[in-house]
Amino acid sequence: MILRSASVTDRGLNPNRLHNEDSLLIAEPLFIVADGLGGELAGEVASKMTVDKFKEYFDEATRENGASPESEMAVIERVIKKVNQVVHLESQKPEYRNMGSTLSLLYIMGNNGLIGHVGDSKIYLYRKGSVRQLTHDQSMVQQMIDKGVITPDQARRHPMRNVLLSCIAHKPDIEVFSLLIELEKDDRVLLCSDGVSEYIWPNDLVELFDGNPSPENACEIIRKKVLEGGAMDNLTAIIVAVDSL
Repeated sequence: MILRSASVTDRGLNPNRLHNEDSLLIAEPLFIVADGLGGELAGEVASKMTVDKFKEYFDEATRENGASPESEMAVIERVIKKVNQVVHLESQKPEYRNMGSTLSLLYIMGNNGLIGHVGDSKIYLYRKGSVRQLTHDQSMVQQMIDKGVITPDQARRHPMRNVLLSCIAHKPDIEVFSLLIELEKDDRVLLCSDGVSEYIWPNDLVELFDGNPSPENACEIIRKKVLEGGAMDNLTAIIVAVDSL
């Protein structure tokens, strides 16, 4: 498989956000976005620790001979839970009290995309003129959408849209959302923090990727659009283009 990838991250325009609390990793075939929570330096610490510890533990994880995508998915889930326990323990220190982080990752194995996810950062798939969200937000508003209480459009403006039901470090054990998909030639995968998804809709992504920009140009277009929209949060995005299988 031949891939191209690029990323963008920015503190945004909110004068009250003095630090960029997002972290990312591009270590092909592994891609990660994490959005830190907790304010001051705690969120920055949480997201960086989440990314660094996942990479460390994932590289060290024991694999079966001839591992299948399904067994590798089990490794990802197990490693995420281990990362959560470690960051949760660190969050008990007074200087890091209440810190946490989202975690959304894509690991490419053969022609398969393995997704692990906690929180409300998002992963989108563009394929043949349409976009769908691959992750499921672990948030208060998503729960309300699932129950039919509000619509996705209402959720974007809801006062509780930033309330998470789960994230890395907030409790000793967490539920990990996982998904295994088969990738196709010309797919585009976007991993992003909510500082991007607050301002860019799936229809915007269709228009963007229909234009077939390079991942670098697509990232710059996303950054410009989010900043023009107000960028009241940190923004981070990774774009992975599948050029051939």
